[in-house]
Amino acid sequence: MNEERKLLTFRSSTRKMYNTPFTFEELKIALDKSRPTSPGPDKTHYNMIKNLSENSMRTLLLLYNIIWLKECFPVAWRESVVIPIPKPGKDPQVPNNYRPIALTSCLCKLMERMVNSRLVHSLEESGFLSKFQSGFRHGRGTIDNVLKLETAIRDAFVTKKHLVSVFFRYGQSL
Repeated sequence: MNEERKLLTFRSSTRKMYNTPFTFEELKIALDKSRPTSPGPDKTHYNMIKNLSENSMRTLLLLYNIIWLKECFPVAWRESVVIPIPKPGKDPQVPNNYRPIALTSCLCKLMERMVNSRLVHSLEESGFLSKFQSGFRHGRGTIDNVLKLETAIRDAFVTKKHLVSVFFRYGQSL
């Protein structure tokens, strides 16, 4: 197992929105956005969490806030069940023709969703993200950049100018 070389410290003297206790509303929103996926090693399904009583849900929220404020990430949440899925149209006898899917705890993914929501909100509000970053942003997508490139190509063609475009491909991502 790879351990972090330097432990990260998240303590701050300021009470920013992103480091306050989670609210019941944040938990409900995160749960509503969760799709029914396979459970991780703890065998807890999203449907089980969605069917908790309000009192039990508030107890779960208390647990999340203890984890968040005390920075004590449960060891069990670091585990996953890895399932190899064959790539379509590829020889199943070749190990590289599989992609691994890691099934992690739905309880962990629910907390991750709440944390991610806060981080995205904070990054968007602060203007930290580049205006050219379109992937993984609400209301935007990589197609936006493709359309901008297409427009630049058409403009260059009409005005009889040159246009240079550089593309990178990482590993076997395509």
